[in-house]
Amino acid sequence: MAKVKASSKTGNGKPAPASAASPRGSVPARTTATATGPPVLDTEAFRRQLARLVDPLGPRAGAAGRENLKQTASRLCSILAHLYGVNERDRTSLWEHIGKALAVADEKTSDDDVEHFISECLGAVNAEHGKAAACDALSALVAEIVGWPPEQRHDFLNYVRAHRYTVLTFGRQRWEQVKRREVAL
Repeated sequence: MAKVKASSKTGNGKPAPASAASPRGSVPARTTATATGPPVLDTEAFRRQLARLVDPLGPRAGAAGRENLKQTASRLCSILAHLYGVNERDRTSLWEHIGKALAVADEKTSDDDVEHFISECLGAVNAEHGKAAACDALSALVAEIVGWPPEQRHDFLNYVRAHRYTVLTFGRQRWEQVKRREVAL
């Protein structure tokens, strides 16, 4: 076997660019965002995000953004409670079914497809098609969410995923307010 010596010149005798002369297998420890693409994470940041040790909303959502996501999620839960499609005897497990609906819908939804997420939630709580279609609160919620930019829809799904128990808690509180006619559905 003959050893091949690495050359810093290209085939035409001109010096090779700096990137071509770099040692094989070297990767920068941290890269940043380019003008055309999203930021690239270093391995440590990727591990923290994968382990969910960082805020799923990232730095772009401040307190007002988080509050909006919380309110939207609680509205969705109260609408699911309103459209819950089982007999009165089974209403004792209403919030258990809504929690499972959020989990199942999360598993079946990718990226920022909030419409699919809501459809899966409605199916999981056995909502009647006609009642769901006639629900003005559901129509208003879907119209609001569809108008959001993709990043905000993605943030909403991440918020529901990361805060499922508190989403159910706030949704139940809102549902109790709806039943007492303190707030609209």
